[in-house]
This record gives sequence, structure tokens and C-alpha cells, in this order.
Amino acid sequence: MRELIGEKIAADAAAQKAVGKLSKLSDWDLSYEGGIHHQIQNPTSTVSPYAMATLTFNLGSHAADKHTDRSVDAYIEWKKSQENDAVVQSQILQKQIEDTITLNEDQLKVLLEQDKALQTDLTALGDIDTSTAIGFRNQLTGDRLILQVDIQDMQYRLTVLRQYLIDNF
Repeated sequence: MRELIGEKIAADAAAQKAVGKLSKLSDWDLSYEGGIHHQIQNPTSTVSPYAMATLTFNLGSHAADKHTDRSVDAYIEWKKSQENDAVVQSQILQKQIEDTITLNEDQLKVLLEQDKALQTDLTALGDIDTSTAIGFRNQLTGDRLILQVDIQDMQYRLTVLRQYLIDNF
């Protein structure tokens, strides 16, 4: 995404600079014409060659060119600040991913604390062999197993989101 945004900004800038150069080319004009002059009514008249050249130059072109250059720069800056532009949208996406990572890290801390509490409860049961203790131990073990799956899932999501930020921003 970072590469696409960079390419988009560069393409917009290049397009505007090309438009500016094109408008500068109209500051001067050179035209020439040549041929042979021959009278139609008198076929025996002498044939004479002719040539004509016209050079037109816009005396205000220097000021106009500066204005064009400034307008190109202003357009590029304006384009960067547009709300619907890809650059701004990618910054919003980056912020959302960073916020998601922060929330998931907080949730992972809570899950790890719960896992620690379950492990403490399992250790406290020790070797008690009553039917109630065995049932409670089985329930705690099942809860801990589900919690371990949630922890692994959260760690995987965090890894993927962090890698996405590294690869794209």
C-alpha cells in the first residue's frame, strides 16, 4: 500500500508538471511558409519563389510561467490534503490498525492474567481426589484449554497486524 500511495503521489505530481510544461510551450510560436508564385491568368509569366516566416513570443510569459509553477506546487499540496485522497485514507487505515493492536494487546494481558489465575487454582487443588475436586479440576482444565486457544489466536492476530503495518506503512 505504501508503494501504491507513493506511486499515486508521484503520478499526480508528474501529470501536473507535464500540464505546466505544456502551457509553457505556448509562449512562443514559429511558423514558416514557402512556395512558388505563379499567375494563373498569364501562363507565360515568370515564376518566382517566395518564403515567409513568423515568430510570435509572449512577453508576459516569464510571469505566467512562474504563476504556472506555483499553481502546480499548490495543486500537489492541495491534493495531499484532500479527505477522500488515498494518502489520507491510508493514514486512517494505519491509525485504525494501530488502535486495534493496542486493544488486542490489552485484551491479551487480561487473557494472560486469567490463565495465570486458572493455573493458580489448578495448583491449589493439588492432589485432592474427591469427586468434587476432580470435577472442578476437569472444569478448570477445560476452561484453561479454551483460554489457551484464545491466547494463541490473539497472539497470531497481533503478529499479523504488526507485520501488515511493517509491510504497508
